[in-house]
Amino acid sequence: MPVSCLYVVVMFGTLASQPASFSTSPGLGEAVCPATGCNSTGGAFVQLKTGTLSHVMLEPEKHGESDSVLPSLSQVEASGSIAIVSYNMYWWKVGGTPALYNRLKGERPFDLFGCQECGAQTVIQNCGLNGFDFYEGPKPNPAPLAWNTQVFSKIGGPGNKWVADDKWGDRHFTWVRLRHTPTGANIFFANTHGPLGNCGTTLGNNWVSGVKDNRQAGDIVFMTGDFNCGSGTPAMKLLKGLLPKGVDGGIDQILTDQGNKESGGKREGSPSDHPLIKASFSVSGSGGGSTGNPTNPTAGGNQFGGTSYTCAAFSQWPNVDSGITCGSCSALVLADAYGGRCDTYCQSFRHTCMAAAEEQDENCQIKYSKACNQAITGTSDMLCTCQKGGATNSGSQQGTGSTPQTSGNCNDDNEQCNAWAGVGECEKNPAYMHDKCKSSCNVCPQSGPASQGSTSQPSSGCRDDNGQCGAWAADGECTKNPQYMSLNCKNVLQ
Repeated sequence: MPVSCLYVVVMFGTLASQPASFSTSPGLGEAVCPATGCNSTGGAFVQLKTGTLSHVMLEPEKHGESDSVLPSLSQVEASGSIAIVSYNMYWWKVGGTPALYNRLKGERPFDLFGCQECGAQTVIQNCGLNGFDFYEGPKPNPAPLAWNTQVFSKIGGPGNKWVADDKWGDRHFTWVRLRHTPTGANIFFANTHGPLGNCGTTLGNNWVSGVKDNRQAGDIVFMTGDFNCGSGTPAMKLLKGLLPKGVDGGIDQILTDQGNKESGGKREGSPSDHPLIKASFSVSGSGGGSTGNPTNPTAGGNQFGGTSYTCAAFSQWPNVDSGITCGSCSALVLADAYGGRCDTYCQSFRHTCMAAAEEQDENCQIKYSKACNQAITGTSDMLCTCQKGGATNSGSQQGTGSTPQTSGNCNDDNEQCNAWAGVGECEKNPAYMHDKCKSSCNVCPQSGPASQGSTSQPSSGCRDDNGQCGAWAADGECTKNPQYMSLNCKNVLQ
C-alpha cells in the first residue's frame, strides 16, 4: 500500500531527515489548511554531517503511527564528527569568480568554516551553503566564521578581540560558542587573519587570551586561520601550547585542544594563492537532541538576529558599526544619525524594521530590547533587524500593514518579549511566550475580522510537524512533494 512517510537515515555518522516523495491514499490529506499557496522563509535541504549516537536504535515508522517514540537523547552518551574548513580566498584578486566558488563547493559537506580575505555572506549564497549562519567580524580585515545551523545551535557570542595591526590595518580574533546537536558537546569556534611581519609573543598572548577569556568550562576549542606565522614562531608556540592538535598547513592551520583528527589535511586551494585546509575531528558530549528552553526565557544574554528574513547584502547597509553583523538581516549600527530608532534606520535604505535592541558589549548579545519605533538612548550604536518590504514587527507601531483588532489586554508583560520573539522563543517556548508576550508573538485574541495585511494564528490541528517545513517550503517541496507536505507541514500551506 503506498504511504506518505518521514524517513530518517543513519549512515556512517550521517543523519538526514527530509520528506519522501510517495503517493498517498485518499483521505490522508484530511485537516489540511485552506491553501492559496505555499509561502515560507528559510533555507533549502542541506546534507547534515552529524554524529554517531551510542546506545540508540532508530527503527522505521510503522504504518498508522504518525509519531514513532524514540529514546530521549538528553542523557545518551554520544560521539560524532565535525568537518572544518579554513581557507584564505584571496578575495581582492579572485573574489567572486566561479572557479573560487567551485573550489569551495567541491569540499562540501562541512560543518564549520573559517575564511580570510572573503565576504562570508557572498560565499554562503554562491557556494550552496544553505542553512549556514555567520559572523563577519570587524573591518578592514574581517575574519568571518560560518556554521551549519542544522548541526549547531548558538549558545554564546559571537564576539571579537583586537590582536594586532600592520600596514593593512587592525587584525582581529573572532569567536562564537556553539552546541553540537548530535552529541551535546559545546564548541568554542574561533578564526583569525594574522598580521604581516609580526609573530612575537604579544600577538601570541593576545590569541591565547582571546580563547581563555571567552571559552567556558567544558568547551572543545577549534580555531582556524591564516595566521601569517609559522609553527616555529614565538606567537604560534604560545598558541599551540594551548591548542596542540590539528592540521599544520604552514601559515594556514586548524588548531584544537580536544578534538581528535580523523581525516583531512592541506589541499590545493587554486585559484587562491593559499591552500585549503579541511579536516574531520571526532568529539564527544553528554548526548544530543534538543537543549530545551527555560519556563521563562532568561533576561539578558540572549542572542540578537536568530530569525531569518530577506534583506539586502550587508555591504549595502549604511553605518554598520565595525562590520558587526548578527546572522540573517541583523547588525550593530550607529544610532545617532537615526535618533536611536531602528525603524528610521531601516527606512533609510527602503527596508522595514523587525526588531530593535541595545547590545551588551559591541556584540550581538541583547542588553535590553525596544519596539522598532522607540528610541534607544544613551548609546552610540544599536542592534537592528531590517527586512525588505513588509510590515514592521508587531512590537512596533510603525509599518504599512494593519493589525487585527484585539479584545482585552494584549500587551507584553516583560520588556524582553520583543527580543525573545526575535530569536524564535514564540515557537520554541509557547507556553510562556503566548501568555506573557502576546503582542510580540502576535497571538492577541481578535474581537472582529482581521484587517487586510494582518496575520492570524493557524487553527487547531493546523501545525507543522517538522521543524524543517519552512525550509522545505522555500525549496518548492509543497509543489514537488504535495502528499508529504499536506500531511506534515500544514501551517506553511495557509
